[in-house]
Amino acid sequence: MTLLPVLLLALIHGASAGLPVAPESHLALLPAATDPMMTAAAYLGTLAALVWVLRVDLARAARGLPELLRLQITSPEGFLALCLTLATLPVALAAGLLHATGAAAALRAPGLIGVVTILGAVILLLCDQRPQTRTAPGWTMKHALALGLWQLLALLPGAGRLAMLTCGARALGYARPDALRLALLISVPPTLALGLLAAAEASAAPGPVVLLAALVALVAAATARTVIALVLHLAQRVSFLPYVFYRLALGVAVLILPIT
Repeated sequence: MTLLPVLLLALIHGASAGLPVAPESHLALLPAATDPMMTAAAYLGTLAALVWVLRVDLARAARGLPELLRLQITSPEGFLALCLTLATLPVALAAGLLHATGAAAALRAPGLIGVVTILGAVILLLCDQRPQTRTAPGWTMKHALALGLWQLLALLPGAGRLAMLTCGARALGYARPDALRLALLISVPPTLALGLLAAAEASAAPGPVVLLAALVALVAAATARTVIALVLHLAQRVSFLPYVFYRLALGVAVLILPIT
């Protein structure tokens, strides 16, 4: 691959880590910017940014893992680890089933991606009308499981994991900054899994370009870190309406492109 497509791939994955828009929606417009090794590098770079931004919460969850493994939850750290597990299990099981049956590949038609991108904009608009009555420290096991079910929608290419989790959190009444932060936290385990899966697929690809992959990871990490900080800052001041308009425009572009 040449330099420009892989840099676009890194920018798209990095930006999608913080924006309620799926990377597939952008990649449908840039089919040349796909490569197993570079995709793996982009996922891992994005993961690095997420881990850095959420390092305090992730450290707390890690400290709670022993309690979770013993099935004896006695601390806030153990409860956090339990909630993250509940929010991850549904999508892990469903994604495994889709991968095993080969159904995932059938969902990547550009037309479907465009439609899902537009429908996601409508869902985001509706969910963002909810009152902001909850904060992230107040999430419960019931809410964690509910967000895990919302995350199932992210299996549709074009939906976007962060977008669907943010929609779910807003539908439950979480304030915008808290909804985004919960969505980012819950997205860490699936992002790790996607990175490892992409790396496994890339291991069979001929002629790996290690330096180029490292560049992709760095660009994706820097982009993700910048976009996440910006989006969290804006969430305290503005609604999600700009992202709704962006998704609508992007979805229309994906639908029109194959015809033009």
